[in-house]
Formats: sequence, C-alpha cells, structure tokens
Amino acid sequence: MTSTRPSTASSSTATRPATPQITRGAHSSQLFGESSYWDTRYSKIFHEFKEKSKADQKRDGIEYDWYINRRQAADVIVPYLEMFRGISSRVLIVGCGLSGVGPELYKRGYKNVVNIDFSHTVISRMQKEYASHEGLQFSVLDVANLGSFGDNYFDLIFDKGCLDAVMCTNSSVQAVHGGYSELSRVLADQGYYLSMSHAEPSCRNPYIKKDEFKWVVSSTKVSNDSGDQSFYIFSCRKDLDKFRPPPPPMALLPCLKAKGFEDTLETFSEAGVFSVEAARKLSPLQFVLLGIPEDDCPELMEHIAEWAGSEDEMRRKRKMERKRQRALKRQLKGGPFMLSSDEEGDDGLSESSQESSSSSEDDDSDNALDNGEQLKT
Repeated sequence: MTSTRPSTASSSTATRPATPQITRGAHSSQLFGESSYWDTRYSKIFHEFKEKSKADQKRDGIEYDWYINRRQAADVIVPYLEMFRGISSRVLIVGCGLSGVGPELYKRGYKNVVNIDFSHTVISRMQKEYASHEGLQFSVLDVANLGSFGDNYFDLIFDKGCLDAVMCTNSSVQAVHGGYSELSRVLADQGYYLSMSHAEPSCRNPYIKKDEFKWVVSSTKVSNDSGDQSFYIFSCRKDLDKFRPPPPPMALLPCLKAKGFEDTLETFSEAGVFSVEAARKLSPLQFVLLGIPEDDCPELMEHIAEWAGSEDEMRRKRKMERKRQRALKRQLKGGPFMLSSDEEGDDGLSESSQESSSSSEDDDSDNALDNGEQLKT
C-alpha cells in the first residue's frame, strides 16, 4: 500500500514549543513509563491552565499533540480506515494524553474511537471534556494490559509517542514487548498498527519485526508542519495467513494403504521417509530402490502427489477452515468479540459461549458427515 504523507496544514498549537526529543538516559525521560509521573505532570498543566484568563484559555486550549497536530494525524489515519468499514471502523488510540486526534476523527464521522492512557488524571479530564460525544471513549488502561478487549477487535491502532515513552524506562525491553504483544492480540487480521516515533527503522524494527506479532512492517519518514522535526511512521499490517504455522506433515501409511502398498512402509521408514510430503520428493529410481515395482511407480507417484490426507487429517483441515471463517465473520461485526467480565449479552450468554456452542454444532455436523461416509463404504 502507498504510504500517506501528512498534510502541511498549520497547527492550532503553533505557539507551543516543539516536541521534545525523547532521549533515553535523561533523568526525566526515564520516568515517562510511570503513570505517577504523568499524573503529576498533567495536574501541573491543569493548574497552570486554570490560572489563565478566560481569553487565554479559549485561545490556547488544553489539547496538546506530540510530533504532529490532530489534523495531520487524522489525514494519515483516514485512508487506512476507508479500507475497512469506513466510519464504522473500530479505532484504538494508545497513550492519548491530551491529544485531539480522537476528537478530530469523531468530527470527521468516526464514532467508534477508544482513547486509552494509564494516567487517571488526564483520562478524568478528557471524559468530562467529551462527555457529550457518544462513541468517543476515554478509558484508563495500560497498553501492556488490554484484557477488557477481545482478540482481533480493532481495525486500526494509532500510537503517537506512546511506545517511545515506554522505551525510556529502565525495563524498556520487557515493557515494550508486553505492549506490542497486547496490541497484536487486539488488532484484527489485516488491520493496521500505525506507530509514530522518533526512532529510526534500524532501532525500532528489531522490536516490532517479530513473527509472534504477525506484522508486515514498512516505514515512512515524515516532518511536522513547520518542517523542523522529522519522525517515522511504522505501518504494521497484521497478516495471520502469512505467519500461520505450516500444517503438520501428512502420515504416509494411510496414503500407501489406499493403494495396497502398506507393506512397504517399513522400507520407507528405514530410508527416513515418514510423510507424504517427503515421499513426493523422491525420484522414480528411488521408488524402485525402495522395492516398488517399476511398472507401479508412475501410478503410485501420481497417487502420492494428489493425496489430500486421511479422514482425520481432512477433518482437522475442515475445522481449521471453519475457525478461520468464523474469525472473518467476527471481524465484520460491529460489536466486540469478547465481553468483559462484568458484562453480559442480552440473553446472558457471552460471545465466547455462543462461539463454543457454534463450534460444537460444527463438530456434530462433521461427525454426522464422517458417519455417513463410513456407512457408504
């Protein structure tokens, strides 16, 4: 996908100082991963804001966006959301602080935006500020613990400096890994995690390019509206199929037995050929050396090449495909995949329970199908 460069529209916070560089090792930056530091910092900001005149409060506003302003950020995000459900897309903004990105998306019609921060002080203020904006949520959550959200829930996750701040802590490696693990878990298949960072790809890629996160990663260099600072946008697309582990090798015995060559299994095993996949790599001469009559080699080799698996293996494949299809259906729904512990559906049955019921029905259907096939034989 072509990367989107933010516009160079003027910022509403142009009079504020430039975004500070987060330098690891500096005394204050080491506290960036502590909620108590941010609670204290925001309390001071709110006190200073309260001391201003009404005119100054109206002129300056309370919002503050690191790196780029709210409009630039929204210009980056919106093209990605249009690939999903448009204005129905589910968005998570991590480490929101006083950012106006969530409200900006809301103003543009996106009514399913969740903003999280681990500072109670700032979330309390933002909840009061936007209490009348239905669908624009502000919650106290740590990026490393998003347990209230189900797997594969959000279409897009936006991070503007949140993981940069976490990276400054003394336990940065473990903390950042925990954050990325949770973000990957709640991100939908083919969804995007967009991370804006001071870090160059050579510094950040070792942390995010891990198979366990299932992300296809690219990066683009951008500048703020005044052009005096540069940042990187890391675009991480979750691709379950690309990182799905390969299926287990198919057992060779059922394949040989179907053609009446089960007696040769021991010979194949002695030669180190234990699976159908390994047998497919053998040449005609090797089949002859394994004791297969030369006249039978072409037919047996064709049979092995076309073998799709035993009944048990085929049943497992069907179950995996149904799970994949159910995951896709859940991704298209407007509600969460998993209810939190203190919530219930209208009928008192959680989504996960309904899923288990559906899975059981599918298993019953499979068993009935298998029984029918056995009766035919």
